[in-house]
Amino acid sequence: MIDVIKTFQRNGDRSRPWIFVVVTDGDDNRSSRSLRKCAEEISRLFTKESSNFLFVVGVGDGVDSTKMEQMASIGNFIYFPVKEFYLLELVFLTIAHKITTSLSLSVGNLSVGNYSASWAEVQRHRNLCQVAIDYALLIDVSASMNSVILPPPPQCFEGHDLKKKYHRGD
Repeated sequence: MIDVIKTFQRNGDRSRPWIFVVVTDGDDNRSSRSLRKCAEEISRLFTKESSNFLFVVGVGDGVDSTKMEQMASIGNFIYFPVKEFYLLELVFLTIAHKITTSLSLSVGNLSVGNYSASWAEVQRHRNLCQVAIDYALLIDVSASMNSVILPPPPQCFEGHDLKKKYHRGD
């Protein structure tokens, strides 16, 4: 993670928001730093800037969510626990919502339900889809992720064996 953050610092455009998404099982098998030291360094190098967004997605049943939430709290980033990769679409929609609401202001002239804004603010929010960003997606490909990444084999209804029924021997 620190290597990617340093890449942002070397090559990123400071006039743009920086968005960094990490997908992991949370099994740290390479770091020589403690959880606290790593989280503090993330905060110091990346998340202390209000235009930088870090989201860590813990995938699978084996993720130590308590440890990940502690790290997120110290490192000032958002942690999403997800049981299966199939739910990542929902996570990315949530991330997009969090970023766009963070980049827009709330000013009260128009109101709909509990939300209010000036017309200029409505226009600004509409234009957020055109805001340039610097983005990094880091997917953990360590051996411990194999059981999380690989989908289960397809299964037929009980009592049906499609291979046997439709396979023609040579």
